[in-house]
Amino acid sequence: MEASSSSPSSSSSVTVATGDRFRLHDRLELLEFADKYVVKSFESPNRGFSISREDGDIQPLDGADVDPPVRPYRTSTIYGVAGTIRLVAVSALQRGTEIFHFRRSKNLVHDTPFQLSYSSADNAVLQLGSLQKRDEAYFMNLLRIVESTPGLYYSYDTDITLNLQRRCKLTDGWMAKPIWKQADPRFVWNRNLLEDLIEAKCYHVGTRMWRRGANLQGDTANSIETEQLLETEGFRSSFLQFRGSVPLLWEQIVDLSYKPRLRIIDNEQTPKVVERHFLDLSQRYGDVVAVDLTDKHGDEGLLSAAYANEMKTLPSVRYCSFDFHHFCSNSNFDKLQILYDQVSEDFEKQG
Repeated sequence: MEASSSSPSSSSSVTVATGDRFRLHDRLELLEFADKYVVKSFESPNRGFSISREDGDIQPLDGADVDPPVRPYRTSTIYGVAGTIRLVAVSALQRGTEIFHFRRSKNLVHDTPFQLSYSSADNAVLQLGSLQKRDEAYFMNLLRIVESTPGLYYSYDTDITLNLQRRCKLTDGWMAKPIWKQADPRFVWNRNLLEDLIEAKCYHVGTRMWRRGANLQGDTANSIETEQLLETEGFRSSFLQFRGSVPLLWEQIVDLSYKPRLRIIDNEQTPKVVERHFLDLSQRYGDVVAVDLTDKHGDEGLLSAAYANEMKTLPSVRYCSFDFHHFCSNSNFDKLQILYDQVSEDFEKQG
């Protein structure tokens, strides 16, 4: 129950200001003391930050951190800080320790599990009640699952939250901003973890099966931008697909049934929601082709019909409906040619 839009076309390490520029450090030193963590660059050891183990307070390095009077009880090399997360009594500092990488357009993109350094005051856990201890154990187990979860990518060489089309339009003034300000916040997977390091605000996010539709600003749930890059003889070409939940106001409450019922929310703001959604896409990507892949029967059929009706009021956006479940059931993916025939002319116009 998602719609696709097509158009032609953060890292977790410490950034250090040097004059009016910001530098990304890919190799850091983690010093662990009884009362705090200290993270600093090998190249610029006077740059970095400390995190209190008592209350999670984060501060820039001072003289005592650069040349501490007490030796740390553990020193290790890390490759980036994904952020911090607070539990009941424990604050966890996420740090990348193993790097697995593959090549993408001459830039290394890394997929790494995380090792967690746990921080809490010695008496904090002792003061927890039985229910709090149970919650703490549950949250810690979830964090250990995250430690072993692949598929979270970052890069030292390029901002993979920005597509090629957008990177080509960046001005020198934009590039002078801190790296976290340059990134597209929609695709910074660890943005919530960075809230203690930077002030942040997220959009209509949530687990795929728990969040559906759009919010009043037109931001859709489950939004994913996929970029296909082609490079030959120094020339780069980019083709973008943006997938997201159908941009109407609707919900689907998860229960034990195989296919939970969905409900379209009757709201006078719906036309404005759809308009805002596609205005944002057009401003970001240029010409947009909206491909509706929903089932045309049952609840999804009602949703698809409502979507098609709203798209009639947006003549500037090309709307194409394709019942993927009907045409491509039983792995009949050769039927995708039907969809391609409908949008091939648009693809040619987009280059």
